[in-house]
Amino acid sequence: MIQIERIINRPVSSNCYVISIENSKSCIIVDPGTEDCKELFEFLKIKSLYPDYIVFTHEHVDHIIGTENIQKHYRAKIICSSSCGVAMQSSKFNLTRMTEQWDERSSMPEADIVLEDICYHLTWNGCNIQFYKAEGHSKGSIYFTIDNNLFIGDTIIKGFRTTTVLPGASKENLIITLNKILQQFDFSKTLVYSGHYDPFFLSEVIDEIDKQISFFKNKILQNRNISL
Repeated sequence: MIQIERIINRPVSSNCYVISIENSKSCIIVDPGTEDCKELFEFLKIKSLYPDYIVFTHEHVDHIIGTENIQKHYRAKIICSSSCGVAMQSSKFNLTRMTEQWDERSSMPEADIVLEDICYHLTWNGCNIQFYKAEGHSKGSIYFTIDNNLFIGDTIIKGFRTTTVLPGASKENLIITLNKILQQFDFSKTLVYSGHYDPFFLSEVIDEIDKQISFFKNKILQNRNISL
């Protein structure tokens, strides 16, 4: 049975997740965005868990900054898209150039497993993990599923319009990604673990997604008319 623990990152309150399996000591860490990882380490110690992998849903600093510290204590392998792997080595695209919370950093730990190299699929402890490209919020964004659990990063945040103003973002690509999500999953069964705030069922945000698609389509048309 899959077990999922949410740990809120600091100083930016993004979500880090620890995915484990009942009666197993191995786990997967998703988006460790606290540099000292104190709360995460305490949780791993209490539960006697050892991380096999660290998964990045995208390259922004508030989702990856704790990785170096984790790898000082554990031999966890980093999994991300090739675009994320490149972008996180740039202070422009990892956003440390734009933040006050962290010093500018143009070097982050490198990916051990690039999703394109494993065809976006991983078998872990008998679980099938399927990864998907999700360009839009950033160039390197992905989402992935384990059973009916959908880990979606910042592609969908309940109650908020997805940000497309940061380096590497694309309104056009976000529309493609959102349409793919609508076609892909059972709304009532899919539990979404987002990059910020509480989990929710996909059925709770269908109207929001539809409105986002319409909004971004209109923005694209307006920009084209202005450029003409």
